[in-house]
Amino acid sequence: MDLGFDRGHVLTIATSLPYKRYDVAREVEFQRRLAAEVRRMPGVTDAGAADHPPLEAVLFPYQLRAEGSGDARNCQAMARDVDSSYRRVLRIPLLAGRDFEPADDTRTPIPALIGRTTARLLFGSEDPAGKHLLTNYRRRAILEVIGVVGDAHQLGVATEPGAQLYLPLVYGHPSYVVARTVSGSGDLSVAIRAAVRVLDPEVPAPRVTSMDASFSREVATPRFYTFLLSAFAAVGLILAAIGIYGVMSYTVVRRTHEFGIRMALGAEPGDILRLVLGAGTRLAGVGAMVGLAGAFAATRLLSALLYGVRPSDPVTLGCVLTLLVGVALLACYLAARRATKVDPIIALRTE
Repeated sequence: MDLGFDRGHVLTIATSLPYKRYDVAREVEFQRRLAAEVRRMPGVTDAGAADHPPLEAVLFPYQLRAEGSGDARNCQAMARDVDSSYRRVLRIPLLAGRDFEPADDTRTPIPALIGRTTARLLFGSEDPAGKHLLTNYRRRAILEVIGVVGDAHQLGVATEPGAQLYLPLVYGHPSYVVARTVSGSGDLSVAIRAAVRVLDPEVPAPRVTSMDASFSREVATPRFYTFLLSAFAAVGLILAAIGIYGVMSYTVVRRTHEFGIRMALGAEPGDILRLVLGAGTRLAGVGAMVGLAGAFAATRLLSALLYGVRPSDPVTLGCVLTLLVGVALLACYLAARRATKVDPIIALRTE
């Protein structure tokens, strides 16, 4: 799936600063100094600071309205506070305009980056660069759009990105540093914890996690449930195939005398094969229709485990139906082959 950012070789460093000693300005200074220290470490190509990294963000939406549009163009956007290196570290694409600069910390109106969805909702096909936004942030502050970036999953893989807004780091409470490393750079957690101790010995040891590990945690539960469902489905398919083969084999044995008479009167092995396959195909067809109706009802219960596909997706149901009917016909064919090998003389002597 496209997360909207590159999670490979990215570390997230979470720090818990003592709130009695750190106001917003000191928080920003600490995180920027930590990002600079991490950036100088061997194996690190870039580092940036933010209030939260993707997949671990906290929902804190702002009401946005395009200036001069009345209530015609407005939306609720999730806000992120980041520095000028954050987007480069996560490789979130810059679609238009420019990124943050150091001078943006004190510039008015407040510079802002908006996501693709936000730009579409507020400005349609117009170029949003330089446009102003009215918001409920800081007593209805005015934001100036300086660029448009791609949408990224912020609240987890199962939640659509939605409208997004990025503000300079000084307007939030940064508590994370994200760092991009090179392949084979090794474990940097010891060096990172040492850097935090140098900056402030009273700050607790940071939590260092790879973005890949965060992603694995996000999908662990649905992946486990999907594995269980797939395992039960495979067992059910095998049992169904064995059952169909057993039923058709029993039918062939019961009709041995009939097949012998048919072959004695001139029927070819191919005729017997078509006869048995025809009976099996009718049974498989009826079972497929009943199973398809049951699937339409049962998949509603699985909708929470699905991503990027509807419960009644015709392609998925069509592929599964083809697979199950194919397995049924294969089982019928194996049983039908036994019928074609019946010796008419031996079949007639059994009665």
